[in-house]
Amino acid sequence: MCIRDRDSRPRLTSGEEQEFEDEIIEVAHLLISESFITGQRLLEQFEGAPLNISSRHESKLWYHGTSNGVFSGTFCLRLSAHCRQMTVGLRSDTGITEGPCASLVAGTLASKVRLPFLKELGKLSQALTETVFKMFRTREIAGKYSAMQELRKTALPKVLALLDSEKSPRYASVEELARAQTLLIDLAAHVLDHAFKVPDQLRSQYLSLLRVLLGREELSLGQMALGTADANKLRIGLSYQTFLYKTLETMLAWSESAANEDSDLLFYFLAMAYWRVPEFREKLLGAVQMEATITIEEWRAESLDQSARRLSSASALLAYFDWESQFHRFLREGGRNEANARLLAETLRKETFTRSIARRKMAFFRFMNAWALSVEASPAARTGCWEQLPGFRILLKAFLIELKTREIKKYPPQMIEASKRLLYDDRLMCVFFTILYRRTHLFESSTVFRTFELIDTWFRTLGVQGRPVPSGFDFPFFFKGMALVLQGEHSLCIAQVLLVTYNHFPKWQPEARKEICDFLFGPIFLKLFLHWSHCVRRIFHYLLLFRLHHLHRSRKLSDGSNVKLEILSTSSERRQVATNDFIHLELARMIDLLDRTAKKIEGESLKLASKRKSLLRQSDKRSRPSTFPATTFTNEAETS
Repeated sequence: MCIRDRDSRPRLTSGEEQEFEDEIIEVAHLLISESFITGQRLLEQFEGAPLNISSRHESKLWYHGTSNGVFSGTFCLRLSAHCRQMTVGLRSDTGITEGPCASLVAGTLASKVRLPFLKELGKLSQALTETVFKMFRTREIAGKYSAMQELRKTALPKVLALLDSEKSPRYASVEELARAQTLLIDLAAHVLDHAFKVPDQLRSQYLSLLRVLLGREELSLGQMALGTADANKLRIGLSYQTFLYKTLETMLAWSESAANEDSDLLFYFLAMAYWRVPEFREKLLGAVQMEATITIEEWRAESLDQSARRLSSASALLAYFDWESQFHRFLREGGRNEANARLLAETLRKETFTRSIARRKMAFFRFMNAWALSVEASPAARTGCWEQLPGFRILLKAFLIELKTREIKKYPPQMIEASKRLLYDDRLMCVFFTILYRRTHLFESSTVFRTFELIDTWFRTLGVQGRPVPSGFDFPFFFKGMALVLQGEHSLCIAQVLLVTYNHFPKWQPEARKEICDFLFGPIFLKLFLHWSHCVRRIFHYLLLFRLHHLHRSRKLSDGSNVKLEILSTSSERRQVATNDFIHLELARMIDLLDRTAKKIEGESLKLASKRKSLLRQSDKRSRPSTFPATTFTNEAETS
């Protein structure tokens, strides 16, 4: 506080008063001792940005009842920032009482809070920290239970609800974003430090909160990129890097004992660390490709697409994951992150998780699922240029080796889920089914059934993602396998092939639909229509009724000569219409064949029935007994 005399006091111009009208509070004709400005009230009423208070005062000076002059001056109070020490562990007579980690939270003061989300998040974070400290500090069972219930029912749910309601808040300035990032990083550090120290009843809530904080948009590369950042931005980046490395250390240690129901967060973060910690990515890829010596012929043709359009789309996808050039290299300048580098080097010396990944068992498939989800969530994921991503070829080759070497009937659920996620690059659909076809023996009915069940799952996945069947899909090879199964005698396999056709027939290209209809309306039609298995008959009848009969006809044609010509047209619209007409003509021909066959069978039945009746009459006549006169026996008896 400065007291200036009349001649040297600052003069505020009208422009300055207008500029600081929201930040300056003028208190006139008040003595400092009479002012309402106290430390406690400042913290309660002016929480936010810097505060400038100017108090002008002019009064007489009195000494023993005698006026000795006039006092005139300006009292200026400038509060640029304040520091608040959070609660820590305390040394007492009974030892050291455990509390939250010591951290110095820098805050600022303002007379107006522009974003209520930040103020509320700060209050809830402080309340959460104090409640946890109270739970660890007290030694009474009742006190611990009360604090634990407060955490479980009040503190943690409120923080989760606030973060869920404000998923993408709009910040008015860079300073507000920086403050939000500081609050989120401090809260995430607290949650990480106590997630495995709190009682088991609270652990699931802590882990859920940690996952929400890890996925916040404020901590993504778009918001954390440094570039030519100022000192405050570099300080926040260094703090986030420390949090990343500590989380990686905790998760790798947890991977040795994580249960199945708790490991979702583990693989979620490891997939995130794959992009945000380049050193971890290099070590993981080195472990995966140690045994990748098998060649994948089915994948070779699909990996040669290097067109300029796809490469330009890949550059946008790469920029979204380039944490090395946009974040870490700025922190290495001047040796800012020496402590973090030592922590990371110590963490990466542990080989437990990399050995588990190298064996390519459940951990590898769960990591692939989480990795594909992380790519799928990126804004540029729909470009479909995953092959340009760092390490994509190594990971995919390791996955395809497992797909090719494992027994199809024993594919684990985690592997199937990972394959569904990888289909976001839809070109892999052809690679997957080709590998399965080449490893399926026609006379192993269980393997055939499982193969088409997996193909049905992959087609459904494309439908859920809103993607059409890729144009490079090898339909002739696919239909060749279907035809071999339909010509066989195993009813369950035939039913599964018909079910795949029923489920995905409308999504196939016109040429593919025509090809499968040519086969179904051929000599195999009556076999399927009159099949001895009720399941096969029912699915085939439903296929004819709901997938073929309902197709729209644009016009009535007496024969298929014009239709066959239009199917060869260059216009996709005309080909679509001509294919529908062709299917209707073929279906009408087969229905007419069935009608004529039914009438013929009915006529033959009537002829057989009439012939049977005539035969019965003739047999009745022949079977009647002859009558003899009764006197014959009497005379013979008498003669005897």
